[in-house]
Amino acid sequence: MQPTTSGSQYGEYRGRDRYGMAVAVLRNGRPAVTGGPERIDIFAGETIRWQLINTTGAPVTFELAVLRQLGPGPADPFEEGRREMLAPPTEGHGKKAELVLRIKASPAFKEKPTRYEYEIRIKGHPKSGLDPELDVWP
Repeated sequence: MQPTTSGSQYGEYRGRDRYGMAVAVLRNGRPAVTGGPERIDIFAGETIRWQLINTTGAPVTFELAVLRQLGPGPADPFEEGRREMLAPPTEGHGKKAELVLRIKASPAFKEKPTRYEYEIRIKGHPKSGLDPELDVWP
């Protein structure tokens, strides 16, 4: 069942942060991103927090890029904010880097859901990315 903007049946899901993860690993000696989830469902005006884990042994900068919009929403679903984050090597249970972005308010989506294809990659390594989807509900 899909979220809707009417009724209270989805009220318990609204207003909560959504979470994602990206893990930097070495693949054939080069940094690459793996992790998940494959898709994040979110309502307009909510926040997504991606936990960034770096297992490469050296600092890397993760960056997020919107690749494609499928629906009537804006070309970029996010409010202004940093689209990249430096992540030092993650050791044990230490603090991990986090990329936090807020989705634009509901009117930007013209009362229709919009799917986005985006990529989280290592800056300077264009083919290092993870390309999940983001579904935004007004």
